[in-house]
Amino acid sequence: FNVPELRVGTLDSLLALSDDLLK
Repeated sequence: FNVPELRVGTLDSLLALSDDLLK
């Protein structure tokens, strides 16, 4: 399963943003 670096970075950013919103 090959995932582009950009997509991985975007997913990580979304998870971080969601975590901030949930707090």
